[in-house]
Amino acid sequence: MSHDPALPEPLHQFAKFGWGGRALASSNAYGLLISGHRIGDLVAEVRIPPIGEVADLWKPFCELAPAAELRVNRLDELVGVAEHRGKTVGLFQEYYDVDGKDGGRKSFFDGERLVQLGSGELKKHAGYLTSHDGKLFCGRSSGAGNIDINHGPVLYEIVEEG
Repeated sequence: MSHDPALPEPLHQFAKFGWGGRALASSNAYGLLISGHRIGDLVAEVRIPPIGEVADLWKPFCELAPAAELRVNRLDELVGVAEHRGKTVGLFQEYYDVDGKDGGRKSFFDGERLVQLGSGELKKHAGYLTSHDGKLFCGRSSGAGNIDINHGPVLYEIVEEG
């Protein structure tokens, strides 16, 4: 089966790699975490095969963050995924956000819920994710509509509160 049995029926058709692969990360277990079709932003884990063999799904497509919460926050693009401290985390953004101001929208899935990053500039806190030495980092986005693509740092540490 290409998708998690708990996946809502309307998302079944998007449990595939069409226009996917924007969010990609190595998995601690067996291979790669890869985003699927850009609609639905589902994530699957692919086993990395030996050279000359074919990759296969290790874990089928599933929702990283609940689709209903993503819609409420107007988030329609998964731009980063990583394994961090035993959880799969992800960054989302609004694909076409001309001014880059998110108004405090939650855009980071911490493995349990969506939370806000930074001070309300979603495009400055989106891009790739990576976990290194117990810390989590994200890159600067350069997606559609970003009016200040090349200004400021290109790597941010995500500091978890609490």
